[in-house]
Amino acid sequence: MTGHEAIRNSFARSRQLTRLLIDDFSDDELLVRPVPGANHTAWQLGHLVASTHYMIGRFLDSRAQALPEGFVERHNAAASRDPSNVGYLGKTAYLELIDRTILSATNALAALSDAELDAPNTGNMAKMATTVGSLFQLAAEHFLMHLGQFSTVRRALGKPNKF
Repeated sequence: MTGHEAIRNSFARSRQLTRLLIDDFSDDELLVRPVPGANHTAWQLGHLVASTHYMIGRFLDSRAQALPEGFVERHNAAASRDPSNVGYLGKTAYLELIDRTILSATNALAALSDAELDAPNTGNMAKMATTVGSLFQLAAEHFLMHLGQFSTVRRALGKPNKF
């Protein structure tokens, strides 16, 4: 497996598992906080889209569709502490944004050579991802970091375990 294939596989697995864990959520259930102060799933889904654009946006160019107006602000760290549930999207909209974001990311990845993946990351997240390839891998794995939170919401809602 090449580096390109591994990163593309990580994005595909992230998409698959995200969908698996929220496929039976209603739009209202996306707004459930399992404990006071926890982020609800809607915020997390938007955060994943916005953060992917932040991390690898300079590689997306015209491949990425613009995010809805106010989207980044509604899904930033400050908004995560806002108890209001106003301004969030429905499940279908988040899943479409995730699909478009992952497609844009994997298309951008395909346009990079092996040498470009190995090049130093001099942009966003350079301390955490030292090469361009590790930056793309981090963007793909970031989704997986949130799956435990989705599982906690599932348990709070009394939904069955998925795996």
